[in-house]
Amino acid sequence: MPLAALVYVAITVADEASSSGPEYAASLVAAILGLAGPLLVQGALVEIVRNVREGEPPAHARALLGRAGSRVVSLVGASLVYGIGVVVGLLLLIVPGLLVAARWALMAPAIMLEGRKTFPAKERSGHMVRGKIDNGLGDKTWTTFSAVAASFLLTAAVPGVVILAAGGGWPDWLRILAPNVVAIVTAPFQAHLLSVLYYRLTDPESPTIDPTVWSWPSIWEGPAQVA
Repeated sequence: MPLAALVYVAITVADEASSSGPEYAASLVAAILGLAGPLLVQGALVEIVRNVREGEPPAHARALLGRAGSRVVSLVGASLVYGIGVVVGLLLLIVPGLLVAARWALMAPAIMLEGRKTFPAKERSGHMVRGKIDNGLGDKTWTTFSAVAASFLLTAAVPGVVILAAGGGWPDWLRILAPNVVAIVTAPFQAHLLSVLYYRLTDPESPTIDPTVWSWPSIWEGPAQVA
């Protein structure tokens, strides 16, 4: 959550700066941060889940964001491809959009954990969800869709409706603060969900959290130091 807060505060500051004047540079920075910022958060948090699974303390926030930053072009591409694919599929026959929502959902973990580019990550995600890898699970399209849809309702649809309904009567500071608080709280959950789905499909026999982690005083501190 502090990692998400760091990025979303920067997005908010840039957005407010761009809205207070005609500076094109500020508007451009705000647009770039608004697009790339949430993806940096997602990429960094996927890395944290990897560390926890491998029984290693996560790196510092700067290092995590740096790793995500090195993949940001692929992450932005994945976000655009995923969004366009879902929308076009829904407009055509609805069902293709639902299939895309499920089968392309693991593009970000494939980019961060396997170092793939956008379109290879799309293919890899589809293979994982459809059971075309040696996981012994078979096609998990609708199971994945159920998890992704539930996450969307919990973290985006319901908070969005509440904020939209109440926004007109809120003071400006609360109108700005509320969406960011929601994003800060929900971003770790979304990244964790996608990472868990990735690991459950690629290595279903191994626990998502290394058993030794449960005895750590803190995720960030790692194992307790023996005196």
